[in-house]
Amino acid sequence: MLSIETEGLCSCVCQLSKTLIAISSNDLIEIWNLKTENLKATFGGHTDIIYCIKLLKASASIFASSSNDKTIRIWKANTQTCLKIIDTM
Repeated sequence: MLSIETEGLCSCVCQLSKTLIAISSNDLIEIWNLKTENLKATFGGHTDIIYCIKLLKASASIFASSSNDKTIRIWKANTQTCLKIIDTM
């Protein structure tokens, strides 16, 4: 069984292919390989607590995150890039 050890707790998870996208309480998004149980990638950029992630297009590995910093970020998992930042203020 995968045991994710972060400084905080996973507050939201969703499955993407054979990976797990997890939010840790230290304002980071982590992608874990479910088969090897290894951390594949860490995404940073939000400046406050992330409270939601949503898989947008599984075939393209695209997901969104929203945060208390009043932004929504669109990410591409397989290239580990932020595609867009939407300011919701």
